[in-house]
Amino acid sequence: MFRTSLAETYTRIDDDLGRAGTLSGLGGIYHAQGKYIEAEESHTRAQEIYARMDDEAGTAGTMLALGRVYLTQRKYAEAKESYARAQEIYAHIGVNLGQAETLFGLGDIHQLYACTGHGRGRACPILGLGIDCRDQDKYVEAEEYFKRAQEIYDHVGDDGGQAIALQELGHVYCVQGNYVGAEEFYTLAQGFFTRVADDQGRAKTLFNLGLIYLMLNRGTEAIQFFFSRLRISTLRSAIPTGR
Repeated sequence: MFRTSLAETYTRIDDDLGRAGTLSGLGGIYHAQGKYIEAEESHTRAQEIYARMDDEAGTAGTMLALGRVYLTQRKYAEAKESYARAQEIYAHIGVNLGQAETLFGLGDIHQLYACTGHGRGRACPILGLGIDCRDQDKYVEAEEYFKRAQEIYDHVGDDGGQAIALQELGHVYCVQGNYVGAEEFYTLAQGFFTRVADDQGRAKTLFNLGLIYLMLNRGTEAIQFFFSRLRISTLRSAIPTGR
């Protein structure tokens, strides 16, 4: 493979940055081809090189990519750890878009862990397939799966499940640049999260809507949503937890 040859060439000329970039690219190709072991190996090798070079942006990017590979394989604990490490680095270096992507990934894990009950038992495998397709940039297939999951949740009267599926549809539209469509789905999801008193879901959709309004150059509205999200997060942190 051409990229493999490039990696070997960079090794011979001691070009760590070039080798890391090539390995990261290989990881993305392997992931898209469903070769998850090879994808994991390539991203891990790239991450080790970036870490050795103290390249925080490169390290965070490979941790984010590893999180996606783990999530596709249903390795939720490993995915959560990778996303959390990427989130920490992105926060440290001030990369807001990277933080948003890791929040999406962590939200996916939370949603799949939440699959319980008869209706959710039927819809969650479909939801998981949608997430797999979305992570591989197969947006048409992802949209179909999320809509099927939403229909099942609607049929069994599961408002929380509908909120999750609608939010995922918002993600699909957002990454394709259809911000108006994403706004519609996020707004619908927000309504369902409010109905079932899911503060974490509400906070996430408020954040997503804020990002959408930034993309649409509606800064005043974006700030309002970010502050609303902050208020929910502050209230949640102020609630004492039982032992």
